Amino acid sequence: MRDLYVQTFLLEEFGSLNVMGFQRVLAKYDLRVKSTVSLSEEYVEAVAKSNFANTDDLTVMTTGLEKLYADTFENGNRRKAVAVLTTFLQSDPRTQPQPIPQNLLSKKGWIIDMDGVLYYQNHLLPGVIEFVEWLKTEKKRFLFLTNSSERSPKELQQKLGRLGIHVGETQFYNSSLSTAEFLQRQKPNGSAFVIGEAGLISALYEVGYTMNEIDPDYVVIGETRNYNYERMQLAVNLVRRGAKLIGTNVDVYDKALNGVSPGTACLVAPIELATGSKAYYLGSKPNPLMLRSAMRKLGCDAKDTVIIGDRMDTDIIGGIESGIETILVLSGVTSMDELKRYAYRPDHIMGSVSDIAALSKVHS
Repeated sequence: MRDLYVQTFLLEEFGSLNVMGFQRVLAKYDLRVKSTVSLSEEYVEAVAKSNFANTDDLTVMTTGLEKLYADTFENGNRRKAVAVLTTFLQSDPRTQPQPIPQNLLSKKGWIIDMDGVLYYQNHLLPGVIEFVEWLKTEKKRFLFLTNSSERSPKELQQKLGRLGIHVGETQFYNSSLSTAEFLQRQKPNGSAFVIGEAGLISALYEVGYTMNEIDPDYVVIGETRNYNYERMQLAVNLVRRGAKLIGTNVDVYDKALNGVSPGTACLVAPIELATGSKAYYLGSKPNPLMLRSAMRKLGCDAKDTVIIGDRMDTDIIGGIESGIETILVLSGVTSMDELKRYAYRPDHIMGSVSDIAALSKVHS
């Protein structure tokens, strides 16, 4: 039942929605049901005002919707309520996942984005545990890859562990590691002025870099909640004096419960404007450098590798430019409606990684 709710995002009426925005459209969802099932205005209003309409917990949302429907129309009979809502969802072929080629399961290397693919905030998405267990059982080589530079691999491992996914620290690779590795190759044991979080600073220290606010070789910008005018001013003057400007990733924004959160590109933009210098975004998707590094770590070439992501402008275009088969999942920031804006297409579109877990069971 829960997966059916997730699949409502494939309906044309919900083309601009995704899992992250589900709680804000329960009322619209029920208006859509209303055209098929006789629902009262009171019920629609009750959904909009309910205590589950603003939660980010899918179980709480679906349970609340079922109970409210049951109490309103079926004299509290939730079994009948679930049957009615399930029948509605199953009646539209667009709520069903696309067929997935069986040969996709034979790929040796799997590069998997994290936020929007595995989890949203502090909640695992449907089918993730089964998908990761399948990767382990089939002895697939896999890396969890993220453009975020905030956390270290150890911190990422701990976060997934708290959510019930247990994998080794070496199976995480992010833009802070990729950036640090590149800078070390370009200028061994150099120095940097960093605007970013501990994960980025730690990665630079580990490759032999020192922090320098006087005459650094590089000014490196990553995600941070500690961005302020004084730090920006210092970065501007260091770049004007010759430091090279580096951004850890090209993300402009990320979805948040109250709208969006500005990404690294937003933090870099004022420095570019004030200096006339363009930042080099070297350590993140869609730069093929990061994906080639990931494939080297996996020991796989492009033809044996697949990338799963929720962003067209990083995960999918990065995979295409690297010659990797691509899977777009609709459990994150991209909706079916937004696909129309792009001149390129993913090889496969799925509701979530639960589709892969389901296919693996069929062919096991």
